[in-house]
Amino acid sequence: MKFFECEGLSRKLISGIFLLKILFGATLWAVYTFYYTDRMTADIYKFFDASEVMYNAFWANKEDFFRLLFGLQNDPEYFEQNYQTYMINWTQKYASDFNHETHTMIRFNTILRFFSLGGYYQVHSIFMCFISLTGLTAIYKTFSVHLKGKGKLLTAAVFLAPSVLFWGSGVLKEGLLIFALGMLIYSFYQLILKGFSIKGIIWICFSAFLLSITKLYILIAIVPCLIAMLLAAKSPLKHPLINYVITIGFFTLIGANLHHIFNTRDYLDFLAKKQWNFINTSKGGAYLERTIEEKTDTIYISSEHLNKIIKFKQEKFARFITYCKLKPGTPYYLTSIERPINSAITATDDTLIYQMYMDLGSPGSAISIPQLEASLWSYIKSVPNALVNTLLRPFLWEAKSPLLLISAIETFIIFLIGIACLTFMKSSFSLMEKNLLYFSITFVLIIFCLAGLTVPILGAIARYKVPAMPFLLIIFVLILDKEKLKRKLPFLKFM
Repeated sequence: MKFFECEGLSRKLISGIFLLKILFGATLWAVYTFYYTDRMTADIYKFFDASEVMYNAFWANKEDFFRLLFGLQNDPEYFEQNYQTYMINWTQKYASDFNHETHTMIRFNTILRFFSLGGYYQVHSIFMCFISLTGLTAIYKTFSVHLKGKGKLLTAAVFLAPSVLFWGSGVLKEGLLIFALGMLIYSFYQLILKGFSIKGIIWICFSAFLLSITKLYILIAIVPCLIAMLLAAKSPLKHPLINYVITIGFFTLIGANLHHIFNTRDYLDFLAKKQWNFINTSKGGAYLERTIEEKTDTIYISSEHLNKIIKFKQEKFARFITYCKLKPGTPYYLTSIERPINSAITATDDTLIYQMYMDLGSPGSAISIPQLEASLWSYIKSVPNALVNTLLRPFLWEAKSPLLLISAIETFIIFLIGIACLTFMKSSFSLMEKNLLYFSITFVLIIFCLAGLTVPILGAIARYKVPAMPFLLIIFVLILDKEKLKRKLPFLKFM
């Protein structure tokens, strides 16, 4: 394809990277099929399995199918009873994501089922590998113009980070994010370089829309960076950093005080509540629902009592809904994930049937983070801890699982690469190099701060960092004086 034709990326190289992504996608499938064997909680299957309900609706009732696909449910109770109840991840009552983000992934997988003979997972995985490769190529093309002579380093930075290869090659949100983010940045940068283009505007609008329905916070993070990039490119100032400081400062103050200006939510309070949700989920355990005399209660089973939950199959929809009972004497809390788990423990000896809405398993890589309050100062003073957690952790000795060990090794290697690049740093930069450097630094800092401030789970932090990882490594490529490095370390002449 013509889009993949650019300096530094041969057809053989891009084909090799695509095959490598397919291999990593197969590895991800194997991990969540043979190592983490609970399909209900396996991330790669959550939306894939739920899409089967919507796909089957096409053959049973095409009007219902298209209403589900485009969100035109004019009878919410009807669709809830006949479809959404069996798409267990359609409404995530206790998750920290917006529901429309899960809808996007379910609809995406539903469409792919028409090309995968009804639902062969590997076909979905290969397609995701292709679109994420497209997004990464767009990022490469954006920066390659100003990194002449560093093609190999840029290729490694953009395409070969293990976390990007692993999480960006499966049927997960990361693939869509990388595609939309890459196309948005590339199209916007082309407008800066070449001026107005209808094609460019269409790609910008489509990419921004896709980000908004997949992970809205990524769009919120990238918009001020793009505006600062535009201002720096068009400004007569010789120091692009000024544009970035002013732009980010402006958006930060507006975001923190928007509820005072308009009748909207307090976003600082909103993020603080999201952090509390994450803190509760980091404790592990399971959330069940029971209905007694038309009243629905949420109960929480702590992680040490998970073995007292008896799961069983019921009806033909057991693949999508987990029903269970509790062994007599099982302690539980009447609670919800939105509020502290502090209700009195009650011993149960009933035979009620429960529906499991969230199985969090045992606590894995949970860490302690400062609890946020709805004030800007609370966020500012928590930023150093957030950056330590995202830039330096997990430490090697914190790895308690194979996936976390790989993340720890990657983090340690990136830390060493960063030290080396700072040691052999360039002494001067062109204006456009400065612009791209500050753009990358700003975006990485925003994403890393958001993840570090709100997420108290090292494994989850590793995934939240994925969209920013190529830009972190691009920072190192931009600042590195390659010739100085090769003079000191001749064995690196191959770079």
